[in-house]
Amino acid sequence: MKSIPLLLILAGASIFSCSSDPDSQPNCQGDKCDAIGDVLTDRNDPIALYLKAQNMKSDSGKLGLLEGDYASVLQGVAEIQQCATNTYRTFILSDDLFRGPGNGSDETQARIDATDCSGLSDQACADKKREICEFDEAGETDDEGRCVVTFPRIVSTVCTGNKAAEFFISAPEESQEKPGEFELQFIEMFAWDPITKKYNFYETFPSAEEGGLMAVNATPTRCAQCHLTPTDHDPSGMHMSPIMNELKRPWTHWFGGGFGSHRFLMPPRALQSESHAQLITPYQAPAADLQTIIERGQFNVEKARLGEVRLAGADWQKAMYTLRPLFCNEQINYTTLKGNAVQMDAILNPSIAARLSGLNVRGLPWQAKQFIEFPTSGLIEQIPVRGNADILLETQMLAFPYRFITHDQALRVHALDWQEAVFSGRKCEMWTTAWITFSGSPPDLSAAAAESEKKQMAATIKVVMDEILKRFPITSDGKFLAISTSDVGQSIELLSEEELLALECSQVNGTGACMVTPLEFGNLVQWYVDELENSNDGINRLAQSRGDRICHVVQQTDIEVAPDFTKDVSPRFNLDINQCAADCCDGKSLSEGSGFLSFREECERNVQLSLTSQDPDARDTDEGRCSLDCLPARFANRPGLPNMPLDCPGHGGRDRGLFPSCGASDLRQLLDCSRDSNCNFEVVASGLDELCRTCALATSQANGGDLLKVVSECDSANR
Repeated sequence: MKSIPLLLILAGASIFSCSSDPDSQPNCQGDKCDAIGDVLTDRNDPIALYLKAQNMKSDSGKLGLLEGDYASVLQGVAEIQQCATNTYRTFILSDDLFRGPGNGSDETQARIDATDCSGLSDQACADKKREICEFDEAGETDDEGRCVVTFPRIVSTVCTGNKAAEFFISAPEESQEKPGEFELQFIEMFAWDPITKKYNFYETFPSAEEGGLMAVNATPTRCAQCHLTPTDHDPSGMHMSPIMNELKRPWTHWFGGGFGSHRFLMPPRALQSESHAQLITPYQAPAADLQTIIERGQFNVEKARLGEVRLAGADWQKAMYTLRPLFCNEQINYTTLKGNAVQMDAILNPSIAARLSGLNVRGLPWQAKQFIEFPTSGLIEQIPVRGNADILLETQMLAFPYRFITHDQALRVHALDWQEAVFSGRKCEMWTTAWITFSGSPPDLSAAAAESEKKQMAATIKVVMDEILKRFPITSDGKFLAISTSDVGQSIELLSEEELLALECSQVNGTGACMVTPLEFGNLVQWYVDELENSNDGINRLAQSRGDRICHVVQQTDIEVAPDFTKDVSPRFNLDINQCAADCCDGKSLSEGSGFLSFREECERNVQLSLTSQDPDARDTDEGRCSLDCLPARFANRPGLPNMPLDCPGHGGRDRGLFPSCGASDLRQLLDCSRDSNCNFEVVASGLDELCRTCALATSQANGGDLLKVVSECDSANR
């Protein structure tokens, strides 16, 4: 099955894609901008401690000016953390998120296009060019015959144990002045504050000031899109977290070390670079090590989240936000099938096994399986699975000192749509319906409010869970409802207990709806796993499921379905055309069939007309529902776009911002211009990358020509 590029799946492919938590962090948008010194004053993370000790120069207060680069910051923070050099680890990610100007792709293609094919047939010439691409350039040939060469990103950590998860630093971009070298003054990083128990985010970019200083932004505006939540959920109650999309083996696009990897490529110019010798060769570490560090960081985040909730009092809204990961996916991960085996979480929510064990149902063969193995082989890339952060939050809710839920409550939730490993429409609808109900008629929390401060939220969550689950009651002898798929039991809550007990599930693959004990439920899962492993079409079924899940991602996340025209309208506008995607996904493949393509083209035409002219007639069609009025409210009132209504469809409505567009070279030019009173901004802007130019002009006009606000607003390398 042809994979959808990772950029189309999720705009933050690694652990870095930066912005601040809009709930708690100051930011440099709008009419006010906090001075960097004021921002750092109350921060106690190791990056803040390092920066405060450097006596940075001030750039009009908003940005600090710091001497050094990636290596000096890495060393400086390690000293703050009191960690030796032998604890440094550098991880390498090679994907196409940053494909484009400055990473050599265009130059490589021009060189390959010039290949001498004298005397060769068209096919032989194509084969020769493919060989040059794959063996000489460490690239891949796409469907159009172009050589796609990706430049790696590096991520470094210091220290061992829990301290390794307290600091992350990344160089995400190739130097435009020195091809093959990393841009070591364009840095993204975040660190754990032990006082506030949150991660603080930072970025630097090169300045042309004397001594080659770096501009430091302590309030970047582009991390929340992925580090807070990649989905359409209102991020209330969530905390910013480290992420690693493909957290488990085979770690597609990551250097896997002794375990190997899949689709990890390193172009020769990067292997031969000085920055490779300085930052990778001495410290290179496998993705398995980063997996452990990311998991520890996510554990700390979820623990802090529950610690806040525990002291929140009797508040049904906070209870609902805390319970949401049981019903809806706040975070997702991805896994890849290569050969005949894939992680079990590709076909089953891993929490089911843990909850059964918590109820003393153990020893079933499927519970000990890490991988499911098929009788045939294949390759299915980037299969969405339930997010590790969601799983960790659920696990901690069960443990001391929280004990917000019980194993049987969680299992009763997971038993609904239990063959949906991720994106259960039934369960998420239960949560959403409950939210709407409670908004009009809140649950009675008087008894919970009478408890001691540390017990009020546990009592509140019990009331809320009982209210949500009352549609699916447990029987007098302890049996609960198990439903395998979303197409059965639509009115099952209307059945009497006698009618529920008469329901039966298949003993071949567990499908259907039936009342079961925990052990009987475990057996249903065993039948399902056995049938899938022994089925000759198991991989095909997984491929279909993967397609459905990717379709759901397209509908629910802020991704780019293919609106290249938006580059003329707004910088890096990752268009969220939920309604169009929903219609297209009803019966059309995302990657095949002219029906989808023609519908998408019509959607794009209407959106383009709406964005550029706000022509009501352009939106007055079925396809036009993807126009301005259907765009999420988070895109409202941003530079370069007309104001949009705040009552757009979908839960939430929080403005989380766009992905801006300026890389390191662009930002340096803007910074230089801001310091030179004789600089002609329009002339400088004309030479910028197209996306950055659009952002710079719109932001400058909106902020009275304040170029430092332009720099702060358009501070992204996400091109």
